[in-house]
This record gives sequence, C-alpha cells and structure tokens, in this order.
Amino acid sequence: VGWQVLHTVFASIYLAEIIRNVRIMGCRGYLCGVSKYWHLYDVSMLAVSAVELFIVLASTLTAQNGAEPQSSSMFGALRVIRLARVARLLRVLRLAVFSELLMMINGAIGSIRTLVWSQFLLAIPLFGFAIILREVLGEYSDHAEMFGSLWLCFFTCFRCLVAGDCAMKDGRPTILAISAEYGWGYSVGYYFAVVFMTFGLFNVITSIFVDNILAAAKFNESRLKRDRLSNQKMFAEKA
Repeated sequence: VGWQVLHTVFASIYLAEIIRNVRIMGCRGYLCGVSKYWHLYDVSMLAVSAVELFIVLASTLTAQNGAEPQSSSMFGALRVIRLARVARLLRVLRLAVFSELLMMINGAIGSIRTLVWSQFLLAIPLFGFAIILREVLGEYSDHAEMFGSLWLCFFTCFRCLVAGDCAMKDGRPTILAISAEYGWGYSVGYYFAVVFMTFGLFNVITSIFVDNILAAAKFNESRLKRDRLSNQKMFAEKA
C-alpha cells in the first residue's frame, strides 16, 4: 500500500507539472511547439501511470469485496504496463549533462539512411572482386570452400577486405596461400584492393558519418536556443 501511495504522489506531481506547462504555453504551444515530442512523451508516461493505478485499484477493490480477481489477465497487463516505467528514464536526456549523449543519438538516427547507402556502396566493389575471383579461382577444387560459387567469393572478399578475417580452415592467411600457389600477382591485387577499400571508401563513409554528427550537434544547439527563446517569450506574455 505504501508504494502505491508513493506512486500516486509522484503521478500527481507529474500531472501538476503538465497542467502548469499547459497553462503557460497553452494547449497548442504545448502539443505543437518546439518540444512537442517531449511533451507527448510526458503525457504518454502519465497515461501509463494512470492505467497502472486504475488496475491496482480495481484489483484491490475486487479482493476487498471477496470476489475472485482475474489474476491471469489483470496482473498480466499490470506487468506489461510496469515494464513501460523503464521509458521514464528517457526524461534524464533533457538535462544539460546528457547533451552530448542526445547529440550522438540524434546523429545515429540521422545516419540510418547513410548507413544503408554505405552498405550498397561497399557491396559494389566486393561484388566486382567476387566475379573476378570466381572466374579465376572458382574452378580449382583446392579452394572450393571459399571460391566454389559467386556468393562464397563475395563472402570471402567481405571477410578479407572488410571484416579483417582472411584465414582458411587450417588457419593460414588466404592471400598468402593463393599467392604461393598461383603467383605474386594476387598479392599485388590484394594490396590495391585493401588500399582502395580502406583509404577510399572507408574514409569517405566515415567522413559522412562525422558530418551527420556535426549536423546533429548544430541542430540540437539551435533547438535548445529556440526552446529558451520560446519559453522567455511565453513567460513575458504571461507576465
């Protein structure tokens, strides 16, 4: 009972904070303003608390009346709703000390499209290398486990040029075994492929990701400035 009273007190404080913000900003400014997503998040968390309190109160009244409580459905829903309490931790992201973390999250979200296109950009040269290796080494039975098909060649190229795991079953480096058996030209080709992938594509992709992080930082800073200016304007109008 004590925990439920404490929960009710905190939910009431939460509700009072929302009512105060609505009185200052107005319903339109609160739900459609600069921080509308945080405000909608606050309202959703308050709704979760209200539903939880309602379920606990209903189960308590049912038990006091001597009726059989619907434990399988009611308490199952209560457990699911209590899991939503974890989402309340997101409120700490609004503090100034977590501004860098919020900047990285915004940069990661904004880089999803870049990440998808970077996969496509990496797949093009890997597929070209795979076609060459399939035509040159695919007919040799000694390396059929790595070059027996086009997709095996593609995966081998990915391991050697991207993942850095270029080893055969017995632990020998793949490029050394192929060069020792078929000539040093494969080592030269591997060298140029590594240089192209590392200093060409990887650096370009990394620079684009860094640019997205910087853009997210500027956006977050401008958003905070708009929030402060908007709050000052609203407080001035109310005063």
